[in-house]
Parts: sequence; C-alpha cells; structure tokens
Amino acid sequence: MFKSFRSSKNLKNLDLSLKNPSLFDIQSIKTLGKTFQYFNTNEFSLTLSLHRVENLDDKGFEALGNSLTQTKNLKSLNICLANCHKITKDGLIKFGLCFKQLIYLKDLTFEFIKCRNIDDSAISGLSNSLQKLERLTSLKLIFDLYFNSISNQGLLHLSFALPPLINLKNISLSVLGSHYIKSQGIAYLSNNLPKLKRLKRLTLNFSYCPNITGQSLSSIASALFQLKELKELHLDFTQCININDEGLSQLANCLSNSKLLKKLYLDFSQTGGISNLGITYLGTALSKLQRLEWVTIHFIK
Repeated sequence: MFKSFRSSKNLKNLDLSLKNPSLFDIQSIKTLGKTFQYFNTNEFSLTLSLHRVENLDDKGFEALGNSLTQTKNLKSLNICLANCHKITKDGLIKFGLCFKQLIYLKDLTFEFIKCRNIDDSAISGLSNSLQKLERLTSLKLIFDLYFNSISNQGLLHLSFALPPLINLKNISLSVLGSHYIKSQGIAYLSNNLPKLKRLKRLTLNFSYCPNITGQSLSSIASALFQLKELKELHLDFTQCININDEGLSQLANCLSNSKLLKKLYLDFSQTGGISNLGITYLGTALSKLQRLEWVTIHFIK
C-alpha cells in the first residue's frame, strides 16, 4: 500500500489511521520510510493514528523514528498511539533520536491512549528527546491512560523539556485521570513555563486528577503573571474535587493582569470546593480585561 504514494511527489499532507495489526509490522514501517524520501515539498505534514497495533513494540517504534528521518522537510508531526502496550521508555528514547534530523519540525503532537507502559520513566525518555527540538513552535501532549500512573515525577521530567524550546508559541498538556499527581507536580511544571517568553497559547488539562488542590491554581497563577505575551488560556480541572475558592481567587487576581488575553476557557465542573464567592472573584477579574473576545466557563455541579 505504501509504495503507491511514491508517485505523489507534491503531497503536502498524509493522514494514516491504522487499526489492523498486520498492516504495520517492521517491514511495512521500513517501506513507509523509503516512501517518505519521495516527498520533496517544502512543507510536509504527517499524521499517524495507530489503534490496537498490539505488535508494535520498542523495535518497531524505533524503526518508525528512523523512517521519519527520510522526510527532510517535515514541518508537522501528529502521532496517536492507542492500546499499544508494548511501547516503553526504551522505545520513546530510540524514537526520539530521529528528532536530531528533523530540523524543520515546528508542530508536534503526541497522544497516548490506554498504553499501559507509558509511565514516569517513559516520560523521562520523551522529555530528553523533546529538548532537541529548538525550532518547535507548537507542542501538544496528551496522556489519557488506563489506570494512569503518571505522578509528580513525570511532570518534573516534562518541565525539564521546556527551557530549551525557546520558540514555543503554543503548548498543550493533558494528563487525565491520575491519582498520583498532586499540587507539587503542577508546581514543577509551572516553575518552567515562564521561561517560554514567546508563549501565546497555553492549555492545561488535569481532569479527573482528584488529589490536585487549590494550591495548583496558585502555582499556575504565578506562571501566568510572567507570561506577558499570552493571548489564549485553556484550563480544565473537571472533577478535581479539592480545588477551592482560595486557589480560584489567586488565579483570578493573576488573570486581571493578563492584559493581552483574548480567549479564555475554564472548566471547574464537579470540583466541590468552589462557591459563589470564588465565582465572584473570577467575575471581578474578567471585568478588567479589555481585550477579551471569547470566554467559556463551566461550573457544573
């Protein structure tokens, strides 16, 4: 199948969604890599969605990384792995070696859905690889894992990846359903966010992480105060039952100083600790934002 693309030399976008394990063995990955070298357009975007490709292990993922190095002008890469249980830290490290050669990559998305071996150590490997992508302007990471085992240590590893990415304008991080992430993990991440001086769009989604408290909002507020170029903010803490008015008041106080903010999305549904007082704090803060154009706020009980 992949050989058929070789005549498409002007191809600018390729979106492959594979759910059949037999279609994605190591040999087919190598064939795909040979196909990539025929794409000579100045801007090439690749999306790979691999669902239940259970035979994809670390060696296969390494081969996939090697195949990407054939795409010299790759500008955008989107990889979604779902139920790929054989990929571990070693696979992510070896895959990440390809980043040294993807010198034009500007937009990267990694999505892990119910991959049981993606844990703190795997994130450490991913973080080390991300630090090589100095030209990156947009980074999106999603960890929607079954029995999510990512903890504060995982967020610490991710925070180490941020300072070298000096050209980032958009970052989106979603870690869903972890019982091991607490406010200290959010603080680790927030401490390095201000080093992204060009950041214009920030998305943080920690839905269904029940041990996050209002202190997390205080840490994020501290980071936002230093992000002077921020124009869009998306925060989702759905079912983070320990979020409270105190944390929301500190976030609101910071938002009132975000003079360039144009778009705001906040979801504090089923948090339990937010009352009318916290909502009042937020409303007062938003009234001071003259450039605000788009607002969505959820406080569903």
